[in-house]
Amino acid sequence: MANLQFCDKHNMVAFLKKPKNSEGFHEIVDFLNRSTLRYALITNPTIYTSQIKQFWQTATVKTLDSGEVEIKATVDGHDKTITEASVRSSLQLADADGISNMSTTEIFEQLALMGYVTDSDHLTFYKNKFSPQWKFLIHTILHCISFKSTGWDQFSSNIATALICLANNRTFNFSKLIFDGMVKNLDSKTKFLMYPRFLQLFLNMDVSTLLPHSRTHIAPILTQKVFGNMKRGFSGVHTPLLPTMLIIDQTGLGEGSAIPAASQHTPIVDTPSTSQPPVTEQPQSPTSTTTPATSPLRIIFSPSLSHQTHLSQISSPLRNINRQAAEISQSQFSTQTQVAEEATFTSVDVDVGGAATTDIGLDVGQGSGIIHKTPTRLNDVPLSGVNTPGSAEGSLSQTELTDLVLKLSKKVEGLETELKNTKQIYGKVYTKLVQRVKSLEDQLKAEKSKFTKRKFQIVISEDEADLPAEDSSK
Repeated sequence: MANLQFCDKHNMVAFLKKPKNSEGFHEIVDFLNRSTLRYALITNPTIYTSQIKQFWQTATVKTLDSGEVEIKATVDGHDKTITEASVRSSLQLADADGISNMSTTEIFEQLALMGYVTDSDHLTFYKNKFSPQWKFLIHTILHCISFKSTGWDQFSSNIATALICLANNRTFNFSKLIFDGMVKNLDSKTKFLMYPRFLQLFLNMDVSTLLPHSRTHIAPILTQKVFGNMKRGFSGVHTPLLPTMLIIDQTGLGEGSAIPAASQHTPIVDTPSTSQPPVTEQPQSPTSTTTPATSPLRIIFSPSLSHQTHLSQISSPLRNINRQAAEISQSQFSTQTQVAEEATFTSVDVDVGGAATTDIGLDVGQGSGIIHKTPTRLNDVPLSGVNTPGSAEGSLSQTELTDLVLKLSKKVEGLETELKNTKQIYGKVYTKLVQRVKSLEDQLKAEKSKFTKRKFQIVISEDEADLPAEDSSK
């Protein structure tokens, strides 16, 4: 029976902290801490060497009539069966509907948005061509999740697809990637003790069948040195993370409140709560006879586009907008029985990606609020069908507020479609331009080489012409 060994750089425990030397990596560390991969990246159970060796020494693969593939093994005298579904369960990965491959064209277009430039059409990609944050993400996936045991500076289309899905808030089937790697390991000439962390988690799901063992294997752990290693040797242009990977802080939401960019299209509503401190009323003039205003309603729409050089991708459309608008209206207007005689004029600024801003006059009374968006306003376009100052229609009713929110959501959806089409067009153009520039650079180098060689030949010819003729009498 073969003496199988552990690989000291495979299935490592990720380093997802932010020490002092981690400047420039906080965004990608935060992203991984929010991702569904976090448990698989950092979980570190006690690994019993004997159990892992027993599994791989006795493991065989079997395909059922249904087409499902199983790995069967014997550990401590009990049969163990692993499937893709059991991998998914033990690693807490909700990726049953995830994709596992994509077209070559899409892979190159998406990697170009991450700053990866190449004139080759081979599906082998190199980690050192990415800027440090992207390099950190790839490094973490390769060493902690992939089934690789060597060749850490390059990766193939399956890891590229996983990287693209993570960056664009799409679901990748990591469970299938891991299980398929285990199946390939069974017949590999370089078979080794693969996935010790993950395998121990699976075995621990039925500890009653396991015998006590004393010899343990310590899983290799990435350390804070990884940040310095990712910066080393890189001299290119730093490509920022995509907007779908970032958290955008929202003004007025309180300390520590933030919204992931992937869910920006869902309105965030701040409403009074019984668990919150009472809102202090604004002081009034002694001669004022108006009714004190209630706490304001603030709806923040934050669909924004990156103002950086790469193309961004908008997240999914607004969902459950009717339900949210109804909840807003019910909580804010249930106690109102009449409208103040003098309505307050407020504004609505909706700025989608900095492309346009709409000012809407709302004729609301008590409980009126401000609906606003933080990005810079480029131009103002009035939205019809809404009350204006001096309007006799009074304050917005629940139905009117619902209609308003629906109009805004439709406007956002329209801009999303337009952006998606623009991204597809310019993404292809960008890739072609990069390839064209690379081709021209190669041609220029070739021409310079020819010119240098020709100049050298001319100099030699001139030197030969200066040599004295030999005496024919000799």
